Amino acid sequence: MILYICRHAWAAGLHNTQATCDGERELSSQGRRRYADVVEKLIPRDFAPGLIATSPLVRCRQTGELIAQGISGQPETMQLDALAPGAYLDELIRWTGQQTYPQVAWVGHMPDVAGMTVALTRDRSGSVFFAQGSIAALRFDEAPQLGGGELLWLLSAEDLGC
Repeated sequence: MILYICRHAWAAGLHNTQATCDGERELSSQGRRRYADVVEKLIPRDFAPGLIATSPLVRCRQTGELIAQGISGQPETMQLDALAPGAYLDELIRWTGQQTYPQVAWVGHMPDVAGMTVALTRDRSGSVFFAQGSIAALRFDEAPQLGGGELLWLLSAEDLGC
């Protein structure tokens, strides 16, 4: 299985939006365009999640929708409370292990996405940094498990020229 761990795209600042709280902040128009470019550039790397799980916060749901729109066949997108800030990794691992898709994506927040990536890879002594809009690809022989993944790549929009 390939698991993609995605940090949400660029959101508008709370003072630049109609949102009354952080959870309602939407992606900026530039953030939408830039993230669509990220997805387009990842397609040649076989980026094709069949299922996309997102945090319930608006900016993550919108990021998941951008991924789905850029993938052939428009995969299903669903929100999981376990991906909200302060993510519940055990619950996410359990849920993902029940899926039949060969590729699944999670869309969440910093610092959770960095911590989940480190916890799921074999070398758990390191750290990773996720710029906004970054995506990591982890490969598992079977279902995801702590320390059972191999980090294939971690790319930012800047790395991809977006």
